[in-house]
Amino acid sequence: MDRKITIITGERGVGKTTSLHYWLSEYEKRGRRFSGFRTCFDHEKRYLTITGIGDMTIKARMAEKLPEKSVLVPDLAVMDQTGQELKRLDWQNQGFMADEIGFLETLSLKMQEGILYALRKARFSIITLRLGDYPFHRRIKILKGTRVIRLRESDRKQLMI
Repeated sequence: MDRKITIITGERGVGKTTSLHYWLSEYEKRGRRFSGFRTCFDHEKRYLTITGIGDMTIKARMAEKLPEKSVLVPDLAVMDQTGQELKRLDWQNQGFMADEIGFLETLSLKMQEGILYALRKARFSIITLRLGDYPFHRRIKILKGTRVIRLRESDRKQLMI
């Protein structure tokens, strides 16, 4: 059976996360289970969190923005832990979701390995992928059974069919 991997990509604010949540609610209605993670930047506290979904238990600060600079400083131990947790899960009977895979994930080899493992083993996968031409993103896009949807504000509704 070929694995089905759907990647939603596009500019910031076009509805990648909204579309992902719609698809996941449709999967849930059909009784399909999934696990994975969500990343979210807290603009007030100036840090990026990672939160596990389903069987994933991770909940931590993944990176912090320095007050004097506009760069994120990653916590590689948290990223490595996430990758190790992804490799420990049983993906036979569930799907993988990730919102969002961006540049920081390229800094942790263990996180990259965990993401690729989940994509290869899960019954289905749906992820949002930040725009960018990073080698790790290219590795994801060429996996067998992958389709990439470049979301634009004007055609976002095609995902809702």
